[in-house]
Amino acid sequence: MGKHLAIVETGPTGTVTDAPQPLAVTASFQWRVGTGVQPPRWIDGWALAWTATEVLVWWREHSSEKGSLAWLHASAVRRRKVI
Repeated sequence: MGKHLAIVETGPTGTVTDAPQPLAVTASFQWRVGTGVQPPRWIDGWALAWTATEVLVWWREHSSEKGSLAWLHASAVRRRKVI
C-alpha cells in the first residue's frame, strides 16, 4: 500500500507498515476550504498503514460513496472499539 511514498512522507526510516487488516480508529481531521481552515473534527475510519509519524486513514462521509483517504499525524489518531 505505502511503497510509493517519498522519504518526506515515511520519515527518516523510510518504513511503511501495512495493517494485516484494517484497524478501527477515530482521528482528528481539519479541512482546508479555499483560503480558510475549518475547525478540527473527529472522524471514525480505518487505519490501513502507518509510519513512525503518520497513519493512512480511510473514512466515508455520509454523502460519499467512495470514501476518502489521507495520511494523518499519528498523534491525531486513536484506536476505537467496534461494537
